Amino acid sequence: IVLSEQGIGHAANRAALEMLELSYVELSQFPLRLWLEQQLSQHRNLHHLLPMSLAKGKTLYVQVVLPNKNTHATRDQKTVHVQDALSRLDTGDEAIQKLVHKARKVAGTAIPILLHGESGVGKEWFAKAIHESGQRKNGPFVAINCAALPEQLIESELFGYTAGAFTGARREGYRGRIVEAHGGTLFLDEIGDMPLSLQSRLLRVLQEREVTPLGGGKAIKVDFSLVCATHRNLPQDIASGRFRADLYYRLNGDRKSVV
Repeated sequence: IVLSEQGIGHAANRAALEMLELSYVELSQFPLRLWLEQQLSQHRNLHHLLPMSLAKGKTLYVQVVLPNKNTHATRDQKTVHVQDALSRLDTGDEAIQKLVHKARKVAGTAIPILLHGESGVGKEWFAKAIHESGQRKNGPFVAINCAALPEQLIESELFGYTAGAFTGARREGYRGRIVEAHGGTLFLDEIGDMPLSLQSRLLRVLQEREVTPLGGGKAIKVDFSLVCATHRNLPQDIASGRFRADLYYRLNGDRKSVV
């Protein structure tokens, strides 16, 4: 778990939430001390596991790791104090520093970024920090969860549609979220859950940098930075036929863009 100085949860993996018997919403809205009988702030020994009792009587063993506020660089780099949205996520942990440094180099560029991590670890927070730290920070940040929309709706939501394209369509049509992201950042969360039929359409948009809405009509030129996230093992999904290899390499940019 990553906690703020006030004890509010910033991020947690699935295992932590299960052990605490909390939802991500509860963790992110209330101080952890509401569920613990002891104060974590009282413990400064980083080398021992501490027995902590939950309010429900369960005992957990916790190691407290304090942020290192004296440096904002990895060991093999000069110390650089950069004040941006990514720097606010830098806890001093060396692994986080490497991720922040890597993301900062490509923030706002045409190089796509693929974030991988369990649900609840803060991938959207990281994606928004990337957007706010790049040259497109004054543009829109458009987020869409590919796993939250029904398959029959995600295509029209992403690519838009013309008037009368299908029953129930808006009379004036709809631009689509990709067009809305023009000049900013498009964040596709849970990209691994995107249906195969739509993966080919997304690949074409990334190649051509233009969107053709459902129902036909003139293609619309788009320019945006792309950040995707998933909890799935995409190489395994490629091997099993669940995900397109060509789209994966397009989203991946190159090995350096993987966070």
